[in-house]
Amino acid sequence: MAITQHEVDEIGGKIATLMEAERIAAFARDQARADYQDQVNAALSEPIINLTAEIAGKVNEVERLLQLAVTLNTEAKAAGVTLSSRFPGASGLIMTQGLFHLRAMLNRFPTTAGL
Repeated sequence: MAITQHEVDEIGGKIATLMEAERIAAFARDQARADYQDQVNAALSEPIINLTAEIAGKVNEVERLLQLAVTLNTEAKAAGVTLSSRFPGASGLIMTQGLFHLRAMLNRFPTTAGL
């Protein structure tokens, strides 16, 4: 059983109609997704900036505490005292490496609205 050119054209017309409907639906979906993303970003922009600023503030506090530990370790060594914890001695490494990487990461994010 052979198919005629008329039947091919008829099927092609139906497929073209369906493909056009799919194109329109895909455009509507993409637009709805973009609108939703814009709404989410607008709603969360300031809270995320505030969170980043809070974390940066806590990093500053941790750095201050670690500096106290480094000072304690230095003074203990100078006095010939062996501390019961190795943490004060490791605090300098934490400050120079761990906090460095954390600050570098935080600096990649905006800290004011509109950036």
